[in-house]
Amino acid sequence: MRDYPRMNSYTSLFDRVNSRRRPWWVNLLVCGILLGLPFAAAALDGELETFVSSGKFRIFMIFPAITLYVWLISPVMDRVSGEMVRSLRTVIELDDESFGQVLWQAERINPLYELLVIGMGAVLGFWATTGGAGLNQFTWLGLELLISGMLMYGILLWTVFVAIYSTRVNAALHRLPMRIDILNPAPFQAVGKQSLLLALVFIGGMTLSLLLAFPVTDLSSPFFWFFYVAMILTTATIFLLGMRPTHQVLAEVKRQELEPLTQKINQAGRALAASWESGMADSQMAQNIAALALYEQRLQAARTWPYDTGMLRTLFFSVFIPLATILLRILVEVLFRS
Repeated sequence: MRDYPRMNSYTSLFDRVNSRRRPWWVNLLVCGILLGLPFAAAALDGELETFVSSGKFRIFMIFPAITLYVWLISPVMDRVSGEMVRSLRTVIELDDESFGQVLWQAERINPLYELLVIGMGAVLGFWATTGGAGLNQFTWLGLELLISGMLMYGILLWTVFVAIYSTRVNAALHRLPMRIDILNPAPFQAVGKQSLLLALVFIGGMTLSLLLAFPVTDLSSPFFWFFYVAMILTTATIFLLGMRPTHQVLAEVKRQELEPLTQKINQAGRALAASWESGMADSQMAQNIAALALYEQRLQAARTWPYDTGMLRTLFFSVFIPLATILLRILVEVLFRS
């Protein structure tokens, strides 16, 4: 997304920290540190063997795993967002400088807002891990859980805030003058890809949390299935909401092209019927009407939602990934017990 005049600087703290590309060894080092801290804390408490054998480590892995998940997926999200901007740029009728200014204003986030959200997330993490009472009895595992919980909630709330705030970009771009061919949806398919990725990221986060913390016995609970259905509906909502501005623009263009065309076909049809009655039928007019009717059918079939069958198929099968992960976990535990 660094292709226009405003691209010499980042538009948010989130971009600077999470979205920039990093060397592979940096990712590997950070993953090793965050995932290794719970085990190091257990070793300092003299509980490493029990910590591992009892499965207690899964609970302590949730916070660092989700933190790393958000941190690692952010550059991918930024890349897909950039592809969406570049794709829409091909149909937006503005010069590069004006386009860059609109993009800058839509993307820029006041750093104070981000710091405030991070602070709120950290406070939420403190309350979630300690009940607001702090560490009643000091242990290294307790300290690690507190710090990783504050870090995860801070980053998670920060990510949600930036994701919601960034919807301004999509809305702002769709308000600009566009040169749209309703029969060529290719420039808008990047919007569908971005929405699909957002839905898949949500599913990935849910899968990760279920894999680490979900009690297998809850499979028989009606609450679990209610939660699972709610997750599917939320995924579909995320997928559709991201494409709504595009749908509105394309639907309006489709309506503007269809209405006069339908009127023209109706008028020509009435004129042809009148000529038949008067014995002065025009075969060329009949051919023209047939051609216009064929074009009308193509317009009516034109998609106004920027997704294709492949995207829908991917979304459909992805909602079963969390359930498949749980079943796989059950199978592994059964095999290890036997």
